[in-house]
Amino acid sequence: MSRTVMSVKTMNDKDQGHIVFSALDDTSHSVHAYNINGTSLGSKYVSGRVTGLATASDYIVVADDAGDITVSRLNGLKPVFDIPLHIPIQTVVVTPGNTHILAPLRDGRLAVIAVQVPIGNIKKHSVINV
Repeated sequence: MSRTVMSVKTMNDKDQGHIVFSALDDTSHSVHAYNINGTSLGSKYVSGRVTGLATASDYIVVADDAGDITVSRLNGLKPVFDIPLHIPIQTVVVTPGNTHILAPLRDGRLAVIAVQVPIGNIKKHSVINV
């Protein structure tokens, strides 16, 4: 019997009953989502080291050390849109009301991203570096 050892790097629990975490095994980084009853909502491998993780309504926001923010649906972790900032991201926070994403960057700036919930195929976001 073989065993895979994973270490949990980032975790976020939400008052809606979702648990989301990033993990690292010997060769890859991954993100996993579960409901409070332990049912898997989705898992996916990610290319870079996850530096920030947040949930907003039915979405998960993942930031990585390559400077990318990915917004995915919580169920199935299907990506909705990517925001390339090209500067390593320290962490990620979603404001109350789920209207903005705050991402402190490694160079000392703060990216403030205004997000509108996607309707159909229209995906909108605006990035302001402070």
